[in-house]
Amino acid sequence: MHEALNVLSMLQPVVSVIIPLFNRKDLIEETLQSVVDQTFQNWEAIVVDDGSTDHSCEIVKKWAKRDSRIQLVERNREPKGAPTCRNIGFKLAKGQYVVFLDSDDLLASFCLEQRIPLIDSQPAIDFLVFPIVLFQQERYDLLKLWNIETQENTLLRFLKTDALWQTMGPIYRKSSLIKLPYLFDEQLAYWQDYDLHLRILFSGMTYKFMSTHVPDCYHRRHQNTISQSGKTSPMIIQSRLKVLQKTGEILVKNKYEKIYLNNYKKTLITTGFFELRYSGGHLVYLRLLIKYTLSGIFTVYDFCLLLIKLSLPRLYSIKLLRKFIEKTDKKIRQRYSLRVLTAQIDVPDYETRILKNNDPYKK
Repeated sequence: MHEALNVLSMLQPVVSVIIPLFNRKDLIEETLQSVVDQTFQNWEAIVVDDGSTDHSCEIVKKWAKRDSRIQLVERNREPKGAPTCRNIGFKLAKGQYVVFLDSDDLLASFCLEQRIPLIDSQPAIDFLVFPIVLFQQERYDLLKLWNIETQENTLLRFLKTDALWQTMGPIYRKSSLIKLPYLFDEQLAYWQDYDLHLRILFSGMTYKFMSTHVPDCYHRRHQNTISQSGKTSPMIIQSRLKVLQKTGEILVKNKYEKIYLNNYKKTLITTGFFELRYSGGHLVYLRLLIKYTLSGIFTVYDFCLLLIKLSLPRLYSIKLLRKFIEKTDKKIRQRYSLRVLTAQIDVPDYETRILKNNDPYKK
């Protein structure tokens, strides 16, 4: 067995699996096991540690000693964070293809065996996207899909934060990602993958969503995460606004149609402006409101409604104005409401059977 692994490690890997790591001593073994269990074996796993203070690194070192296809790398520069670790791993990657995997997520044993032949057979495609199963503790405890394909334009869906895929859903040609001005934005504490996916779509890369194929990876949904709590912390709001501002500049500069601006506008308001207002960022809110009205993203009517929205908490203390405020607030919410599909779809029975039959750790 060890001799076979040594031979594989001497070959040029076909695919690089890049894993950022920070204090995952309780989960990293399961993640690495899911990579080692791949039926397609010509891979490399690059684990980039972000300064773990638990025993995560010691665990990875033990795995790397047993399997030379796994390597542990320490982040050797600032800033701290998963985006920096992914970028470091990408520069070290030797594979023709790249898959980004988080240190608490899992691959189905047939994941790479399913993906490699499909992208190999389509040389004009920059990346393929595969369905993702959500779970919490056990692989089949939720059996919900991250998202599904619809008739709606993918960019339109991303612009309203209805993200069609998560970080590990795609398999990329490394040669395609190199063409981007930069990969992950290392200054973002949040929405790093969303930002990358938007820029990839704006760049015109060709892709296919393999919606008819069996889900081949598992995304862990923690009950208390940065994405589910603390959304109004200054760090999170700053990251969101940076992504939204970059996106707005691209839309205006390239003169995208009104339908794209409308979806973007709703996201800007529901995930940016409202959070700023409730977190006390009134001056920033007002400055951005003026900026986006002058750039044409907001109409004068939008401007007036949102200016009222900014003042509502202060005016609500006046009893005579409460009915008017409640009516106006409801009208604003309806005008800028977002409808998304993310994480609402059950995995079909036949796909569940395939997943379980190919799971080496099924109970």
